[in-house]
Amino acid sequence: MPHYFWEDRNWPNYRWNSEALLQRLAILRKRQGRFLRAMEDLGLEDGLRAQALATEEEAIQTAAIEGENLDREKVRSSIATRLGLSTVGLRPADRTADGLVEVLLDAMRHHAAPLTKARLGNWHTALFPSGRSGFQPIVVGAWCKLFPGLTEK
Repeated sequence: MPHYFWEDRNWPNYRWNSEALLQRLAILRKRQGRFLRAMEDLGLEDGLRAQALATEEEAIQTAAIEGENLDREKVRSSIATRLGLSTVGLRPADRTADGLVEVLLDAMRHHAAPLTKARLGNWHTALFPSGRSGFQPIVVGAWCKLFPGLTEK
């Protein structure tokens, strides 16, 4: 199995079982509804804390997929800053944590917004502000050519 979806031999012409996919999505949607209800029951401050914990874990796991180990406290600091929670006692976030948290929060907050080249380019810029990935120079946004169906907005 390929590591990245665009490495799949069928990229970008995928086939899937709609019924099986819809069953799994229905289960996920039900769980999401329970989670959102629980957050409502907690109140605003506790709901923000729950969102912070979920975002923290998402950031750590997302980085781990790419073989990167983020400092959990720096991720926590970045999330707290963006959600308006206290950062007392936390080490300041670094650019790596800030970039990933910025992308994750945008994706969560604006999940219904169109996924445009501009939005993907903004995410790429947030993740690679120096135009480098480690020691490898990259052209921020150049990978968008992989997604020719996206709008130019």
